[in-house]
Amino acid sequence: MPLMVETIGWFGSALILVSLAQARPRRLHLLNLGACIVLIAYNALIGAVPGIGLNAGLILVNLWRLRTLPQPGTSGPAGMTDSKPSTPVTATESAAEADLSTEVRAKTL
Repeated sequence: MPLMVETIGWFGSALILVSLAQARPRRLHLLNLGACIVLIAYNALIGAVPGIGLNAGLILVNLWRLRTLPQPGTSGPAGMTDSKPSTPVTATESAAEADLSTEVRAKTL
């Protein structure tokens, strides 16, 4: 296999590793989306149809997750946010959130 083709495969694999190391969901999905595009090209070059299908499916998942993420600076489901909190969460706040979560679960049962 030519060196250029192998380099494309290694680059796509490295992008996946980098994407999974991200703490921010938006950056994770954007990097993973790029990795999937690179790996589709690599799989097409080597004729790996299952790899093309897998990465095409992952592109759809990443696009869906990006679409459902809250806008930067706003909080969404489960307090997920793309920005870092301005103040640290205290033990009292964590306990209060746990109590609220327990109450919500009890009401839905």
